[in-house]
Amino acid sequence: MSIYRCNTVTAVFFGVLFSVSACTSNTIQDTYYSLAPGTAAGSVIPALKQRESRLTLVSITLPKFLQNQNLVMQNGAHTLVPARHHFWAEPLEDGIAKVLVQGITKNASTLQVESNAGRWSAGTNCSLRLEFDSFHATQSGQVISSGRFWLQDTESKSPIVQQFNYSDDLLLDGYAQTVSQLQSSLQVLASAIVSAIEDSGVCKTG
Repeated sequence: MSIYRCNTVTAVFFGVLFSVSACTSNTIQDTYYSLAPGTAAGSVIPALKQRESRLTLVSITLPKFLQNQNLVMQNGAHTLVPARHHFWAEPLEDGIAKVLVQGITKNASTLQVESNAGRWSAGTNCSLRLEFDSFHATQSGQVISSGRFWLQDTESKSPIVQQFNYSDDLLLDGYAQTVSQLQSSLQVLASAIVSAIEDSGVCKTG
């Protein structure tokens, strides 16, 4: 009788152990994404001393639902859901700043660009501020980035304000593809900022 009880306990023990092992093997790992991996926030391309004007990226404002580390999916007209296992590797505003500084500097040959959160830098000719309304994917297969930016030089009291609204079909499933296309939308935004600078004459010296 005692042998029967021992075998029963042993069987139960290994059954529990198997269940725990199965749960462990099915655990979903967290994944982290960077918009500009290995890039310092204030880095720019070479030959800065030959550039005529300096643009300072003063601030990037995000809506509350984008201020967490989680990536976000919109799964309805009025519903935004944070991803449970997919995160930004750094504060989102820092990643956005890196991509924009690189993109603007690349497209504006006479402009030195730097990120200096919250204040003007010495020698700055003009400032750039951005406010985002969206920067995420939707369950219907869209990647959207929208908001507005302000450009202002040191001599003007009235900034130039321009809206932006980019939407693109998600080419592949998955958050990695979402991040890649969000980065591309920032490159388009950088080009739009350069066009606004050139068309308005903001940041000109002399």
